[in-house]
Order: sequence, then C-alpha cells, then structure tokens
Amino acid sequence: MSHSVDALRETSVPTAAAASPVVVSSQRQAVDVPTRRVHVRVRQRLGDITQHYVGSVQIAGEPDGDRELQLDSSSSVEVGLAAAPLVFAARGFEPLRWSPPLEGAAATVHDIVLEPASSLRFFMTGLPVGAHEIQLTLRDAMRSFPFRRTLAGTAREPVTVAWCGGADVDWTLGCSQGSRLLRVHGKAVGLGLAEARDIHVDGATVTLQKHRLVGPSVRLMPHTKVVWAAGGRLEALPVADDGTFFRPADEQGPVSVLTVENAVEAVSDVQLGEVLCTLGEPLVGVQLVEDSGEPQPIGVVDERGALRGFEATTQLWPRRQLPALLLLRANGDVLTFSTAALREDADLLVLRRSEALPPTRLRVHVDGAMPDAATCQALRLCVTSDTGFAQRQPAASAVTFDLPRGGTLQVQWVCDGLSGAAVGRAVVAAGRCVDLHVDWPAVQRWTGEVDGFLDLPQPRRWHRVAFGEGDSVLSGWSLRLDANGRFVGHRFASSEPDSPVALAWGLCRVPATLTRRGADRHVVVRPADSLRWVDVTVDAPGAWRVQVMRRVAGAWPRIVHVMSSGQRWPVPVVGEEPPLFALEVVTEESTAVLAWGALPSTAGPVHLAAAPTRRIEVRTRATSDLTLAFVGPAGQCAGQQVVRVGEVLRVDVPFDTRGVLPWKAADGPEPQELPIPADGVVTID
Repeated sequence: MSHSVDALRETSVPTAAAASPVVVSSQRQAVDVPTRRVHVRVRQRLGDITQHYVGSVQIAGEPDGDRELQLDSSSSVEVGLAAAPLVFAARGFEPLRWSPPLEGAAATVHDIVLEPASSLRFFMTGLPVGAHEIQLTLRDAMRSFPFRRTLAGTAREPVTVAWCGGADVDWTLGCSQGSRLLRVHGKAVGLGLAEARDIHVDGATVTLQKHRLVGPSVRLMPHTKVVWAAGGRLEALPVADDGTFFRPADEQGPVSVLTVENAVEAVSDVQLGEVLCTLGEPLVGVQLVEDSGEPQPIGVVDERGALRGFEATTQLWPRRQLPALLLLRANGDVLTFSTAALREDADLLVLRRSEALPPTRLRVHVDGAMPDAATCQALRLCVTSDTGFAQRQPAASAVTFDLPRGGTLQVQWVCDGLSGAAVGRAVVAAGRCVDLHVDWPAVQRWTGEVDGFLDLPQPRRWHRVAFGEGDSVLSGWSLRLDANGRFVGHRFASSEPDSPVALAWGLCRVPATLTRRGADRHVVVRPADSLRWVDVTVDAPGAWRVQVMRRVAGAWPRIVHVMSSGQRWPVPVVGEEPPLFALEVVTEESTAVLAWGALPSTAGPVHLAAAPTRRIEVRTRATSDLTLAFVGPAGQCAGQQVVRVGEVLRVDVPFDTRGVLPWKAADGPEPQELPIPADGVVTID
C-alpha cells in the first residue's frame, strides 16, 4: 500500500547581485511513498501497573485520516504510519505522541500506554507503629479486576496513585502488625477526568474484633496461622502465643488453620466479648533440629520430589493425616524419617539428621557420547515404580533419584514430552542404593512452520502445534511456535511426526494437515480447509467474561478459552460440533451467569446478551461451606457461588439454566447434577 504526497522541488542559481542563491522556479509533483503498517496494543496505566485499555480512543496522524476506535479487547490494532508521529487520545487520559522504532517495527506488536490525567493522593494516619506492610486496593466499575499495591513501613509520606476519572473509585487500605489486621474502606465519589484528589485515611477509626484460637498447644501456637476469606481473597494472619488475633469486626467468615495437608476449620463461638475459634481435630508439628537444638527450615517433599507449600521451621499436620514416612528437604538434601516414634499424647515430633533412615536411591549412569546441549535440554530421565511412584529429572551423565520407598523400578527416556521404550529395570530395597547403566538415546532434530502464519492478523495467530492423539493441546508431541510461526523439536530416531495434527487456540485443538518437505526433517502445517472464524459480540454491563466450551468425544463440555471485556477473540470452528458459550458477570466476590449460548447453524456471528432471569434459592445441609456451579441447557458448566453454612444463597440465573452442580472435591466422587425444581428451591445434602 502507498499514499501520495506533494514533494516541493526547488532550483537555485547564483546572481551577481547576491552572494546567496535565489529561488527562481519551483515545481510540484506526486511521489508515491509506501505506507508502513504496524500492530499496536493499547494499554492504560493504573498506579504502578498497566492493563488493557477498554473504551474509545482517537488516533490522529494516519495517512488515511484520523479515526476513532472502540476497543474492547487485548488484540492488536493495525495502524498506518506517516512521517509525523501518531497521536492517541482517550477520555480521561493524557494525549500520547508515538513513533515506533525503525528496526523490526512491522514484525512486533507495540504497546501504547496511556497515562491517566487524574490521580488519588492518600494521607495515612493512625496506622500501627511497625506495621509489616500496607496493602492499597482500588477498583471502579470500569475495571475488570482490582489494582493492588504494597507499601513499605507505615507510609508516613502521602502516596499518589494515577487513576482514570469518570467513575466512583472504591478503595481499601489494610495492614498487619503481628496478630492484628487493620482494614479501612472508602469511596472517592465522582473523580473528575483531570482531578488530583486528596484522601485522608485514619486507621484509628477501625473497630477490631478479638479472636482466640483454642486447640493447638503452647508449643505449636507460635507456628500457627489462621486463614479466612475476605473480599474474594484469602487472608492469612499469625496468632499470638496465647492464641489471640484481631481482625476487622465486619469480617465474619469462618476461620481455618493452615497445615501441610489442608486447612483445618475451627468452630466459632462468641463469648464475653471475644470470638472463640476451636479446632475440630488435633494438630501435630514436626521439627528438624541441629546439634545445637536450633530448628532449621525444612520443606515437605512429595514422591515426585516437588516441594509442598513453603519451608518453615515447624510444619503442621492434622494428626490423623501425618504419614508414616516423611520426606523432608533441608539445605538441599532430601531426608526420610519415620514418624513411629511420635507418642499418642505428644503434639510435636523433634527430629535430628542422625535419625534419618538410610536413603533409598537409584543412581542412573548414562554411557556413550553425550548429545549437544539442545538435545540434552529436550531429554528427561523418568523412573516409575509398581506402586505408582514417578519422578523425572533433566538428562545428565549421572542422575540420582531419591525414592520414598523401595520397589521394582523402570527407567525410560522422555523426549520433548514423548515417552520412549523402557531402557532399564532395577529392584531397590528400602534403605539401599542401586546403580544402573543405560545408553544415550538416538535423537533427531525436526523443524517446521505454519503455512501463511505471518499473513494472519494477530488475534488469529496460533501459539502451539501438537502431533498425535489426545484431547489437549499439550497431548502428544506439542511444540510452541515462535513469532514467525516456526518451531523446533526433538524426537527419538525411530519415530516421525504423526497424524492427527492440531493447532492450538487457547486450550482447543483445531485440526490441521501435515506435509513433509523433501528428505529434510522439516514439516509444513496448514489449518484445515473447512476452518472458519466466528465473531462473538457481547451486550452486558460492567466486567464480564465468556467461557468458550467444546465437547470432547461427546463428553461433558470442556472450557477451551475465556474471553473478557478486556480480551476478545474470534472463535475458530471446524467440523459439526458447535462451540458452547456461557456469559458471566464477574465481581471480586463471585461469578453469576447472565446467558447461555451455542453457535448457530449459520456461519454468522454469535451475539450474547443478558437474558431474562428467575430467582432461585440454594440451601445446604452440609457442615461446611459448599461451592457450586450452574449447568446450562446444553450441559455447559459455568459460574461459581459459595453457599455458607446455615445461610440461603439467592441468585438470579437465566430461565434456561437446567441445574446446579456441587464443586468436585480433589479426592471425592464425581458430583451429581441437581435439577432446579419449579419452585426454584434447590436443597443439597
């Protein structure tokens, strides 16, 4: 593409009367100048972070004239460049003049960050001396998610936060000091488009409620933390040695104690001006001490060698869940201990390194010439046992596996996610170390590309390619694409890239075809000829999101992508199975469904709008809070609500919502869908 400009050509000749040249003629002619086009992504600054900009923006300085765009996605916008910089302007933001760098401009998506023209300045008094940290949270109806900022100390100096005007701003300031948590709420009403407003926060006006934890012993109490839900997030607070802690009086949610296995809930009861929180089961602590008797930080390791939770000097378990063998990581070493020495009336198990059980290990020695660095990076050694244990480690000439128990072990190579045949077996007894020798595998390097990748607009560019069977984009041989649609991977020499081939859109596999180029190990991937893109338009207030679902082999619909008011994409469609949609309204506390939808038989766009609703009530007879989702007419599952113990959840859902589904516990059975009766009252046992 090009555009025409008038170029002024001047001719000068010297004269006897003047020492400087004089213009004696001029001529204009049209010159075609190629128009450079680049992709930009418009963002907005809020405080110290940037988010996707949603709203109207004016772009001035393009060769084809000024224009106004309505942005509601994080996808890029293509703009044309002339000699002068472009100017981006939006309501409530400072105008931005921008010119891209000359090198590599066309192949890059450039971020345009708009700076708010208004701000909030916080003056804070009455905060505890020596507060650990201060959390400042702001949100308004125009933002999908809140902005949070951590301040050091007691923030004696005022804190300025850049913010876009035009809406009321809700703010929350919280800080902790030991076992005390203070939180102040407020609202900046009608912040102007170019206003700098001062806000005075007085922490002395907050009323705290005294709580006392009952159950852990004096020895465990200093290592105990309580947690509860507040404002859509979990708060954690250490307790004092006597079990007391203070939290804002308006936060009444149930309290639990953090342990390695799970959170143990406490039963609350108000007595004599304080809330007693009594644990329903006893706790056990585990320490590893040095010769001096000083506890050292330890981490709990699972059978795969992964760290569970965080390192601490004392790790807590519900007593009934304390395992017979403990794998602890200390100073980089993995040690195995028996818990049989713990007396039934004791609540603290103190261990020493000398008490660790002899290590159960398999040392794998890899013989032959080591491959190049890129091949080694793609290789993993995997050990599995007949008891279900599995562990992977990066390839090296010698690899040691610390095992939680003995057994019959099998060793195999894994290359870029592909498992090879078993290359060795060994029987390792508990407390013994066995050496095993294997050879380096024969591995080949493959390259590939997606046909026509750079011709695709940014929202439709694929990010991963997968070869082989599977219902996930990570199944089979799955490789990430670079910015030019190319990929590099490694396979065992005995195998070649196989069909089916799929390109990744979100979590969805989109069918593709595969062509091998000559004798080279290079393949070209092309999307299926029947692929079409369908736009999704949304008519909903405030912050929303759309869950895009597909059925996999006729099973329950699976979420393959999530679009939001700040991130919208066209949906790829191949084949006869249509995608399903759930439109939800998002708040910091919960999510409610506004409408269900499915792709129509035509290839036209999908329009989702808030549907007529009816009020339903959900009651539970359970002794703990229950999380549930809603089920749409086509079986799609979306939405998330919490039914509190002893409370009734009242929520509006579309008329075509067919049921509710309790959230599946990690180790529990598959929940059963409960239909919504005519009276709209659902009772869950």
